[in-house]
Formats: sequence, C-alpha cells, structure tokens
Amino acid sequence: MTNPRESPVGVTFRAYPRRWFVLAVFCLGSLTNGALWITFSPIADEAQKYFDVSDTAINMLSLVFLFLYPVGTLLCSLLTRYSLSLTLYSAFFLNGSAGLLRIFAAIAKDTSICDNSCSLPYWLTLVGQVLAAIGQPFFTNLPLRVASRWFTNHDIPTVIGSLSNLVGTALGQILPTAFVSESDASSNKHLEGSFFKLMLASFLATWTGVFAAVLCLRESPPTPPSAIESVRSHHTRRMDARDASPTMLGHIATNGKRLLQNGNFLILCGAFGFGLGLVNSILTLIEQLVKPIGYDSDQAGIFGSVFLGFGLAGAILMGILLEITHSYRGCFKFGVVSSSISLLCMVYALRPNNGTIIILCFALSGLFMVPILPVSFELAAEVTFPVSEEHSTGLLMLSGQIMGIIDTFAMSSLIRDDPWPSNAPFVQLLFRPVCVYMGLSVLVTLMLGMAFRGELLRQAAMERDGGNAALVGNFWGEEESEEPLIEPDSPRDDAYIAGTSGGASTSYFPLSQGEVEEAAAGSAGPSEGNSSG
Repeated sequence: MTNPRESPVGVTFRAYPRRWFVLAVFCLGSLTNGALWITFSPIADEAQKYFDVSDTAINMLSLVFLFLYPVGTLLCSLLTRYSLSLTLYSAFFLNGSAGLLRIFAAIAKDTSICDNSCSLPYWLTLVGQVLAAIGQPFFTNLPLRVASRWFTNHDIPTVIGSLSNLVGTALGQILPTAFVSESDASSNKHLEGSFFKLMLASFLATWTGVFAAVLCLRESPPTPPSAIESVRSHHTRRMDARDASPTMLGHIATNGKRLLQNGNFLILCGAFGFGLGLVNSILTLIEQLVKPIGYDSDQAGIFGSVFLGFGLAGAILMGILLEITHSYRGCFKFGVVSSSISLLCMVYALRPNNGTIIILCFALSGLFMVPILPVSFELAAEVTFPVSEEHSTGLLMLSGQIMGIIDTFAMSSLIRDDPWPSNAPFVQLLFRPVCVYMGLSVLVTLMLGMAFRGELLRQAAMERDGGNAALVGNFWGEEESEEPLIEPDSPRDDAYIAGTSGGASTSYFPLSQGEVEEAAAGSAGPSEGNSSG
C-alpha cells in the first residue's frame, strides 16, 4: 500500500495493492471471452463436419457476438449504474455458462445421446455463444472504468485491460488448431475426441475465471486512487443530479443524447467503427479469405495470431507513450495513418505463394492498428467528459460491431462470388471484389480519422479543478496526493454543469469571472455566495 496524505478538505488518495489482482482477474475474464468468440473460425471446416452443419451456421457462432452487442451494451450500462462489481460478476457467470454448455455439447456428441445427424450439440454450443456474446460488452466497455476506479495513473492499466480481449482472440486463433487439425477430419472418432478436449479446455478456463472473480473482485477501493477520479465522479454526480432522470433507462438515454450531439465524438465513432469492423470481419473470415488462394487453416491461424501478437506489443509501447505524454490526439492520428498504409499493403498482398509477405503485412497491420483501441477509449473519455466512460466506450464498440456485421456478410458474399481463380495474374487479383471492398473501408477510416479535431475536456477540467491535486511519483505505486480538490459546492462547478446540461453538446465552456459569479448567485445559498473556485 502506498503512503497516503490527507488533503485539507479530507480527501485521501491512495493506490491499494489489490488493484493488481482486480486488473488480473478482469483480464482473465476478458481473455476467455475473446477466445470463446473466435474459437471456431480457424477450424471452420472441421467444425462444419463435427456439427454436421453449413458454413453459414459455423459463421453464426462468431457473428452472434456482433448481433448481440447492443443488447449486452444496454445491460452493461444498466448494471454499471447500479454496481460495477455486480456487472463484472454477471460477465464472469455468462462466460462460465458458455463453457458449461460447451462441455454438455461435447458429452452429447461423444455419447449415445445423439447420433451423427443430431443437431443438439450445435444448438447447445450456439446458446453458449449467445450468453458469452451478451457478456462481451461487460469486458470491452469497462477497461477504462476499472482502471480509473483503482489506479492513479490509468493509461497503462487501460491498455492492458483493453487488449486482454484481443489476447484471448489471438489464443482463440492458435489453440483450436492445436486441439483440432485437418487430419482429424478423416475420422469421426478422432474428430470427436479432439473437439471434446477443446470444449473441456473452454470449460476449465471460464470457471477458473468465475472462482477468481468471486475471490478477488470488489466494488471499489476504500478511498479514491487519484484526483482525476474524484473530479470525474464529482462532475458526473452533479450532472446526473441536474438531469433528475427518474429511471436508469432515462439516465442512459440522456447520456446517449449527449454523446450523439457531440460532433467530435461522432467523427471518432465513425473512424473507430470502420476500422474495428474491418478487423473483426477479417478475423472472423480469415480462413475463408486465404483458403481460396492456397493457404490452409493452420496458416490462417498463424496470420491471425501474428496480427494480434504484434498488436499487443504495439499497444504496450503505446500505453507507455501515453503515460509519459498524454498526447491522445497525436497518437490516434499516427495510428490511423500507419495502420491504413499497412492494412492496404496487407489487402493487396493476399495472393498465392506469398506467405512471408502476408505474415509481414499482418504483423505491421496489428502493430499499428491494435493500439488505436485503447487510445480511442481514452480520447472518447476526453472529448465527452464528464459522461461516464462506459457510455462512450460502449458506443465506440457498438459502432465497430455494427460495421463488423456489415463487413462480414459483404465480404463473405464477395469471397463466394469471387470471379478470379487463385492463379489469375497479379493485376487481376488487385481488383478482386473483396480486396476492393477492404481497400475502400480503409480509405474511409483514414479520412474520418484525419478529420477528428476534438478538445481534451478531461484534461482541461483537471487543470481547472484538480490542478493543485497533482500526484507525485510513478505508475508502479509511489504516488501520493499533495493539495486539495475543489470545494464540493464550488460555483465554478455549477457554472460548468450549466454549460453542459442544457446545451446541444457536452463541451467544456471556459467561463468569465462574471459568468461564474452569475452561476454562483443562481446555485449557491447565502452561506455559499462568496465561495471561490
């Protein structure tokens, strides 16, 4: 535990050792959820034979995560409004239920309960995917909330939490091919045995997470970890009090309206949605994308894993850079430009006998594209402050999932209808319909990303309200508090809320001294009238 100091207004800032356990358990749940999502994509042909269903049915095991993201996002917002820990417990139990249904499906397939034509194992697995899909937003929308709730400097913890789902996706690309190979498909007995081991591994991983969550997760630390968390909580409470929404749904609708009226956020949301949607569709269809040009499921798994592995490394470097500079806009635009160039190279490297170049392009695309995820979360929190982070993050992820659905169906159709064989001349392969589609998506992402001009409202609020509450030390636990936060009923805070709750957008409006005094006269009682910010 760090050595805290109490400020003159009684606010103590302290970072507790438990924060690392909370982050580790959160990452474990998010990792297993990512693996559950993508499990069957790298072994699509083998899964099709195992379940005795069509390729569309196998794609649905992944696509259901995209379809149900709005449902999960709404439930996440409702539960988080009530309790963060309840939200996380629910997510872990949804994961555990998916793992349990997978093992039931494997047992049904491996025993006399079902014959070879029985569809029960597939439907059990699909229901499990539905439950895990509902829980996915609980993990993808909350890394910034968990990090800011427990950590003083939260840039690196946000990166770690955001990427844990992608790490799970990377493992979901590799591990299924280790359990199930193309040679197993030659024998039903071998295929069923391999899938049983895969389902058992899913069950054990998800329930390890459930038990860890019950043991380690808590609602919040006894005291705030930093001034910025106190400032955010203070502004959010005051803004919510101004709204006076009678129901949780009304509160969510109010915050959603604020976000949708924020032009800078909408531009960010568009760029993020096009980029994430394209990545999701590539990872979902990766085997179907590369198999027509001569690459097998093992190589497809390698391509996806290289993308995510280099993306993880890039995101860690980005997190360190953000921790030092807090240059969210600069890092975001650098990531958009670099990832667009590398992704275009990857799209047009997809041709036969070009495996080394394809791997290199996947590596560079991941290195530059994956770090945009946590940077966008932080940037959204900045431009929409003081709206709670899970709302802005949820809409970002929702835009990516919607575009993922569109891209997956469009690309799947274009792959099936591809008029050129794999041995066509390179110039013709450049104009494969699926390559043209991906190239246009990249260009739209680039244009929207470069059009972003959002202001860093959270940093402005900290400079105004928490500037004297600067924390000294470093990320690894040496942080201490120095000076007080603003007084809780400061007229400057009332002036800030007056500028955000009634206008057309959630923007920070610097106010003159006269405007501050006018706001104070309207909001403070006689005993508060002379208080200063």
